Amino acid sequence: MKHGLLQPPTKNYIWILLLRQRIRYWHVSNLKFAPGVYQAIDCGTASIRTLAIEVTENGDYTTVHNSSVEHDIGRNLTELQALAPETIETLITSTQQFMGIAKELGAKSIVAAATESLRSAANGAEVLERLAAEAMPFQMLSGLDELQTSLMGVLPHLRQFKGPFYFADSGGGSTELGIVNADDFSVVAGDSLQIGVAPWSHRFEAIGEIIDVEHLDDAVDEMTAQFAEAMDGWPTLEEGATLAVAGAPMNLFRYVREIVGSTYDIEDRTMHRAEVEKAAQEIAAMRLAAREAHPYIDSKGVGFLLPCALKILALMNVTNTDKIYVLHSGICVGLCLQSAKIELNKAV
Repeated sequence: MKHGLLQPPTKNYIWILLLRQRIRYWHVSNLKFAPGVYQAIDCGTASIRTLAIEVTENGDYTTVHNSSVEHDIGRNLTELQALAPETIETLITSTQQFMGIAKELGAKSIVAAATESLRSAANGAEVLERLAAEAMPFQMLSGLDELQTSLMGVLPHLRQFKGPFYFADSGGGSTELGIVNADDFSVVAGDSLQIGVAPWSHRFEAIGEIIDVEHLDDAVDEMTAQFAEAMDGWPTLEEGATLAVAGAPMNLFRYVREIVGSTYDIEDRTMHRAEVEKAAQEIAAMRLAAREAHPYIDSKGVGFLLPCALKILALMNVTNTDKIYVLHSGICVGLCLQSAKIELNKAV
């Protein structure tokens, strides 16, 4: 099942105009923010994360805190279609701890958001009510909100691109994909699909420790078909148009490039098809113990790296390109910058 976001101009031009009005302040020359420390909480499918950044007037920022707590939402959704009581308690406790961090840092604001993890949970509304009562209110981001927020959070890395490009936010529970104008960062067409690394990880677990090439090919074909269906009627970009992907692929990038520590200062953030294919084959051939002991595979990557690689190959297929530009998840940064924008508007 997919969540429709925005159809191309030939199908629904009015929505295009509304969306452009909604994100017009993203134009680089018009970006201004209220300086200060802002904090965000992102409840994802694999973990709940908090990020605090110190923002300047022009949107430059420095990270002052970054931490996360892993949980079992992905497995809960696969097995129960809902969050288990112990998982809910983890979210509440983690959020309370994150609120304490915001107080220590003197953050101007703290905002919390939930994405596909709670959108698709049968008891998602109940969980949000408990979080609001025992910790703090969470925004439920739609697929469109998630795409826009992630895009805003990685804008500094996208200013180098010319012409329209593909942008995707690849998460544990869903993938948001769109075509973006490089001139003003308006979204020309977009969609949100329930193609996440978490459910695919659980599907592979059911197959066994070692995954053969046939299963890999079948998975890529299935994902490619889902993306192609969502993109039916979208404008056609030139062959080799830029494909920028934020989120889960950064862990694969670390594995492929054998990186330990921060990747913020890495200049070459591109990965080519051959690298991704090789990584997928290597990881698929590893037994679980070998993945857990591997120096470049962290605890999340043990199960998520393989479906992440296959999703990238599917995105390459459907966008007709052989390389991607890899970015950190932009959700938390985007939420912080939105808060800084709101704070500026209050002062005007």
